[in-house]
Amino acid sequence: MIHTMFKKIFTFSLFICLISVCICSLAMADAKVVIRSVPMVCQVSINDESFQKSEYQLIKELPAGKHKITFTVGEESLSAEFEIAQEKLLVRSNFRLGAVWITSGIEIGNDDSPMVLIPAGEFKMGSDFGEPDEYPVHEVYLDDYYIDVYEVTNAQYKVFMEKAGYRAPRYWNDPQCNAPDQPVVGVTWNDALMYCNWAGKRLPTEAEWEKAARGGLVQKVYPWGDEHNTPVAGGGGNTGVAGAASVGSFAPNPFGLHDMVRNAWEWCIDWYGEDYYANSPAENPEGPDTGDVRVLRGGSWFAGVANPLRTAYRYSYEPDKTSNLIGFRCVVEK
Repeated sequence: MIHTMFKKIFTFSLFICLISVCICSLAMADAKVVIRSVPMVCQVSINDESFQKSEYQLIKELPAGKHKITFTVGEESLSAEFEIAQEKLLVRSNFRLGAVWITSGIEIGNDDSPMVLIPAGEFKMGSDFGEPDEYPVHEVYLDDYYIDVYEVTNAQYKVFMEKAGYRAPRYWNDPQCNAPDQPVVGVTWNDALMYCNWAGKRLPTEAEWEKAARGGLVQKVYPWGDEHNTPVAGGGGNTGVAGAASVGSFAPNPFGLHDMVRNAWEWCIDWYGEDYYANSPAENPEGPDTGDVRVLRGGSWFAGVANPLRTAYRYSYEPDKTSNLIGFRCVVEK
């Protein structure tokens, strides 16, 4: 009996040790860190490791704990410190703005896009002082969802074309539009839908797009506030190039999302209805059942006036047409 008792104690102790080892191993597991920068090419050092960043995005696995990252272009450097446990992290720099931003708790989509969670809840949609199709202002409840931090890039779309055997979009060979870290443009609504299907995602509803763009700011005119005090991205603004800027060229909104306005128009999944807001469902609206044109949001680099850059501004276009002003980003349910 004593032998049996000691055997049980030994077995139980071994079991506890195995659990402890598993817990310790999990605690020490590496976490993924997504690294982006504007400009795309720069020198990066993380702690004691230094390397040349020549791609639009890097994904590194780092052990839990504190780290320091430094981005260097020429004689200029930007640094930040961060601490990670098990959550995924997005670290990005912008030399034009002299800033490094860190967003924790991201997800990484099937297409390697960093995504942030937009929490479930209500927000006020529309505007009472804008265009006729923007009112009435109405309260909308949305379930939580993840949305891409950036517009889909040419680099990501190239992978899609190669793996899915899909055709190149219009402007694919235009040097003003085809840098790896520029948003892919020249895509029709149908093209964007095919990419989303391939990536296991979908286009955002118009309501999802507007809630994400507002960043939790209630009834502000723009994603950053009420003042139109920042330039547009390309030919109408600060780069002198007739095309969209590299994704991440502008500071993130409070949700951590970049370029929700003023870079490329973004396709939404909805049919457009001029008077839809008057009859919109209070929960998870998906737009009219039928229509002739699809919704576009966000303005573009060509916008020389502030009006199309307002968060509530709505536009529409035929789903089989496009231009060098139109791109998209994706969402996925939590």
